Amino acid sequence: VVTYWYGAWGSTPETAGAVVNITVSLPAPTPTPGGGGGGDDSSSSWITVTLESGTFNVTAANSGKTYTVDRRTALGALDAAGTPYTIDDSYYQEYGSLFLNSVNGRAGEGTKGWMYQVNGESPGTGANAYAVTNGDEVVFFWSEGMSSTPATSPDVISIRVVIPASSGDSGSSSSGDGSGVSGTITSGSGEPGAAPSFFLGLPAGAVIELGEWGQVFSFDTGRGNTSAERVTVSGNSFIIRRNGLTMVLAARNINEQDGRATGLIESVTASIEPVTANISTMGIVTASLDLNLTGIPGDGRIEISFNETPDPGAASAFHLATTENDEEIVSIAYTMTVTRTNLENGEDIAGAVIRMTVSPTWVEEHGGVDAVRIARSAEDGTYEILDTRLAGTDGNGNLIFEGISPGGLSVFGLLAVTAAPAAQGTPAITPVAAIPNTPAATGASPSLSSPLIVVGVGAALIIGAAYLFIERRRKQ
Repeated sequence: VVTYWYGAWGSTPETAGAVVNITVSLPAPTPTPGGGGGGDDSSSSWITVTLESGTFNVTAANSGKTYTVDRRTALGALDAAGTPYTIDDSYYQEYGSLFLNSVNGRAGEGTKGWMYQVNGESPGTGANAYAVTNGDEVVFFWSEGMSSTPATSPDVISIRVVIPASSGDSGSSSSGDGSGVSGTITSGSGEPGAAPSFFLGLPAGAVIELGEWGQVFSFDTGRGNTSAERVTVSGNSFIIRRNGLTMVLAARNINEQDGRATGLIESVTASIEPVTANISTMGIVTASLDLNLTGIPGDGRIEISFNETPDPGAASAFHLATTENDEEIVSIAYTMTVTRTNLENGEDIAGAVIRMTVSPTWVEEHGGVDAVRIARSAEDGTYEILDTRLAGTDGNGNLIFEGISPGGLSVFGLLAVTAAPAAQGTPAITPVAAIPNTPAATGASPSLSSPLIVVGVGAALIIGAAYLFIERRRKQ
């Protein structure tokens, strides 16, 4: 019961002139069938939210800027759950993502903070840019480190998403608009060698023009979205979603009128959701990419394939790269080849973030987390060891390793390494005992060829000559 009353300071409801009593009743969350997604699966631990179409506004705590976010996103689910939170937009300009700064008053600090999963998988984009569909299970959890999971977290918020069927945009799986992980797995590779393809070009009904201040993107808002492609405006960004791919076009001065949305492009990023392969020596593994693009490629496309072992060229490059780091390869888990069509590293692709997963058992057997590296072998003969870190755990229990590739896309290998053996130094010279029967060993006189004898004889001759010269002068 909540009581409001009108009265002077220090008054009570009993002495007030006007009193309003409100009785509050909160219905228990209604669970939907299904499980998984992390955390406790009891009905009392899940919050079910219904997401209608539309948008909502959020303000970044660090900058004070306001952003418009699609309701049918992971962040929209958290917002609909009524859980207080704050966001940070430090990486919005570069990646189009808003990150959670605090939830329920608990703020991140250092490596500790809030993470989220959808259907047991950790997306590679911010919660504001990850579209959800009917039946998705979204779990936000406090992370003490990169290896934390909902099961080990002391603070978990579990949300089940319901999207009304009347909206014409629902579906029983995440493959409807390609933003969910399961859609990527279905359309991705199931065996080594299969190569799912991702189109990075312009969507239907969209055009790019070169204006006075740069590239101007516009698209027909009345064209309508399909299951294969969706284009929406979210705050200061255009969001393009295709099967397994999300492109974020951060823009300025977005204007929507006369059936078209137009804006000046500031940056373009693309995220490819995890692609799965079943490698005989490793089991189920996944890989995903985040790309920093210089613009929208006209007809750009990439394909991803997996191999149990590298080809000779890549194997040689990996060994050279580790050698230059004073390390040597202990084992190669597998390789991932990213094939580009109408895309050039450095010209169209300014950089990439590579994520590859592997079982904890393999990691433990080959030196632990600190021994794992992602190596790159490029077509031009260059090679490098990427700055590699542990980024978390996926729904299969595999460890996710992440590497930054400033050189773009090519062939990548997940390696375990160890320190190279120390280089052999010059052997120390040990004094050698005199060999028997030599003059030095037997006490015999040194040879006339000895330098000391030569010097002595020369000195005697000089002294004798001087003596004779002096005697002759004296007798004169």
